[in-house]
Amino acid sequence: MSAGRFERLDKSVAGGHYAEARCSLEIDKNRLYAGTDKVLYYLDAGMLSRFAGDYETSNTELSEAEKLIEYYYAKSVSQAVGSFMLNDTVIDYAGEDYEDIYTNLFMALNYVRLNKTEDAFVEIRRFDNKIKLLSSKYEQAIYEAKRQTEDSQAAYTRPDLHFHNSALARYISLLLYRSRGEFDSAEIDKKYMESAFKTQPSLYPFAFPSAVEEEFCIPEGMARLNVLSFTGLAPGKEEEVIRIPDAIGGSWFKIAIPVMYKRPSKTAYVEIEAEAQDGTKSRKTLELIESIENIAEDTFRQKQALLYTKAFLRAVSKTASSSAVSAALEAQDDEGLTALGGLLRIASSVFIEVSERADIRTSRFFPAEVRAGGLNLKSGLYTLRVSCYDKKGKLLHRDIKEDIPVQSGKLNIVESICTR
Repeated sequence: MSAGRFERLDKSVAGGHYAEARCSLEIDKNRLYAGTDKVLYYLDAGMLSRFAGDYETSNTELSEAEKLIEYYYAKSVSQAVGSFMLNDTVIDYAGEDYEDIYTNLFMALNYVRLNKTEDAFVEIRRFDNKIKLLSSKYEQAIYEAKRQTEDSQAAYTRPDLHFHNSALARYISLLLYRSRGEFDSAEIDKKYMESAFKTQPSLYPFAFPSAVEEEFCIPEGMARLNVLSFTGLAPGKEEEVIRIPDAIGGSWFKIAIPVMYKRPSKTAYVEIEAEAQDGTKSRKTLELIESIENIAEDTFRQKQALLYTKAFLRAVSKTASSSAVSAALEAQDDEGLTALGGLLRIASSVFIEVSERADIRTSRFFPAEVRAGGLNLKSGLYTLRVSCYDKKGKLLHRDIKEDIPVQSGKLNIVESICTR
């Protein structure tokens, strides 16, 4: 998927023009997405719709993406065992694991905005169930693929998965329970959050947010305004080429596999300011609570083991027969046959070079990081300013939301997005 095709769309998103971006995506979808990119379309459309505040439409689109991911994943696993296609780009994109699981979490947040608490809890539970299945998701497929070859070069070791608990999911659940006065359940979520930080330090290499404890210390008669800030963009993918000598023909195998890379973000910190109608102002610096980009990379490593094994087997299937035929022809005591064998070897090498490509498709609009925080305020209407700064303190983006109602005893949550 060429990044250049999305240049105009990306500019609209970077400028915060989300409704415009969603409209452009719909107009240009046949140019931007191939027939095998339906999952990508629904993921991108769903995220842009929620950025634009159309939560009902977002849930419809994200739900469709989730259904297609499940269908295409089952289809791709069956293909992985016995099929030696040209490359993975010719099959339907089945999504990355982080795209699949975070689809449920963003649907949960959509339901929160739609005041459908029970539906939000359902999506959080589905998110949690998917995490539990991640560690064994590719195990059987990798085993079956490896079983087809005894070559040690195909034995790409499956890395351990670190991700097993999401602090962000627990935080959203905590807020929902706290807003209903179910503090025992909220305390359980707090403990799960603490465990996420302690047991997954590579995924949470930042301090546990003090905002969590503040959720249990709201002064009587005061209301709590919670803010979630989504910044940056989740990782992209690029192709990495590995060349392995071919013992049969004295040539090499070309293996092309996708690798994830983090897209740079200028946002270093985020501040919020709530201004009451009487001019009183309250300020807070939001704290990191989730690195979606870290989790995306961690969950992708498991899939990479399967992709490597498939690529190796595909390379073997492309070269083995032609190498054997070329060697047999070149061994004949006939100049014409010998020359034909040499030409076949060259043609085979060119075919492998051209046809072996990594699948670097990925969604474009999942955020990279999530920051959270809150303010204890008197009930009333507020103007909220969410300001994103770079490491030198330069303002990158300011999101101003007016007439925000803040009510005691209710969940008052506001989201802000800055993809810079």
